[in-house]
Amino acid sequence: MHVAIVSVDVGNVIVRPQGEPRQTLEVDFVANKGGQRYYVQSAYQMLSDEKIIQEKRSLLHINDSFKKILLTMDHQNVRHDENGIVTMGLMHFLSDKNSLEA
Repeated sequence: MHVAIVSVDVGNVIVRPQGEPRQTLEVDFVANKGGQRYYVQSAYQMLSDEKIIQEKRSLLHINDSFKKILLTMDHQNVRHDENGIVTMGLMHFLSDKNSLEA
């Protein structure tokens, strides 16, 4: 078995909405593999538009070109939104060895 070395951290994103105090948003996991970085946000379920907005909020404020992934326990196909965020079910993420490249 080949094991890749990956470092994983929790990330904070500082947001300064105009006219409001500074806010700190959290990204659940920041994984580094070689020269690649993956931002991973996890949610149990996303049953409403409000929940989707809440879960994507920190990812939307990261201004680099690395992959941003939203994982959910819901069984769903891999989706890419207009902001480049990939949403996929946890089982797909865990069972497909190429899921980071989806």
